[in-house]
Amino acid sequence: MSIIHIIENVLNLTSHDGKLPFTKTRDDNNEDAPKFKVTLGVIPDYAFDGEGMRIDGVTDGRPASHAGLLPGDVVIQLGENKVVDMMSYMKALGKFNKGETTKVKVLRNHQVIEKDITF
Repeated sequence: MSIIHIIENVLNLTSHDGKLPFTKTRDDNNEDAPKFKVTLGVIPDYAFDGEGMRIDGVTDGRPASHAGLLPGDVVIQLGENKVVDMMSYMKALGKFNKGETTKVKVLRNHQVIEKDITF
């Protein structure tokens, strides 16, 4: 199919009322998506493919900053929750409430460091 045919089809679909027909592509009620009320105040390194969640940036004045976490640290545990990837990190966050304090374990320069963190 040529680009001209595609354009003709789009124009034909919009010629009646100016709107394209809606086609639902996925269910927005994803039961696997974690819900959380707290944040560490970090920017994750989404390109990281190792175990854990590597921090790309830390926001001043947020829990990670107060705990002394640094860009490059790899979060491997939040409280009792092991962090092996981005999804397990988000699920771990979902278990905490604002004001709670827990331990966070990070890998920094090949050493495990444990810090107190208050959300």
